[in-house]
Amino acid sequence: MKAGENRFHPEFMDELNQLFDLIESSTNAAALVITGQAKFFSNGLDIDFLMTNHESASAYLSNYQKILSRLISLNLPTVAAINGHAFAGGCMFALACDFRLMREDRGFMCLPEVDLGFDLSPGMTALIKEKITNPQGIRDMILLGIRADSKQCVQMGIVDKALPLDSLVPEAIKFAESIAGKSVKREAFGILKSSTYSHVLEALAT
Repeated sequence: MKAGENRFHPEFMDELNQLFDLIESSTNAAALVITGQAKFFSNGLDIDFLMTNHESASAYLSNYQKILSRLISLNLPTVAAINGHAFAGGCMFALACDFRLMREDRGFMCLPEVDLGFDLSPGMTALIKEKITNPQGIRDMILLGIRADSKQCVQMGIVDKALPLDSLVPEAIKFAESIAGKSVKREAFGILKSSTYSHVLEALAT
């Protein structure tokens, strides 16, 4: 992702949908690595767009949740290489990936909705509860809006591993290549993912 803070502007979501279409139509064994640039993995929803397009807010949020659903059920392994801050919708985008590696020396994962006075949809909450393995981590991320560094993220089961920045993407690619063969039967792999996270997908669809 190369759009600065990588906020989910409608045009950005259109580009992601086009990418997902391309991935889903391919048949070879593969894996996807997602990362950002500089200090941001993704800073979440495009608040400026929402503030100036109130009438489109419902459709916008629905489209964002569809992006999460498509990423969750994508028919190949997905790896987030979290190079910097992953806040709010950006944090949930990372959680929608199958595996997460994080830069060890800088960057936070955070769900700041509690401090912003925003709600989380049932689908977002289901995703968070599914992908964060530590009950206290779920509580602290949602109810306290803590800014979790890489060490905390590993402890709470939010990320699988923390790495130096210079080895983050290379290690993510190496790992992705090692598991790409699991998707040699792409349709079956996609069905496995959809059934594994069916309750999250159902919640995101509401």
